[in-house]
Amino acid sequence: MRGQAVPTKERITEIQSALQREGALNKEPTGKWDAASIDAMKKFQQDHGLNPTGKINALSLEKLGLGSDTAGKGAAFLNSVEIPVV
Repeated sequence: MRGQAVPTKERITEIQSALQREGALNKEPTGKWDAASIDAMKKFQQDHGLNPTGKINALSLEKLGLGSDTAGKGAAFLNSVEIPVV
């Protein structure tokens, strides 16, 4: 089983820039996910009603405008309906 891929320095810089734009990060992006970045992510997550873990996740990225249209959404499923067998 594969774990989550570690973001590249460029991706971290992009995330830090978004956190800075949102007023959560009060320093220039460095490309290193440090204590200030974790604190900024926690603040952003708290301010947007997310679980404030400080971790980079799909839903936080979506709220930052950096995720895909399907980030943080589960697979579609039908409600439990009994379908008669013909």
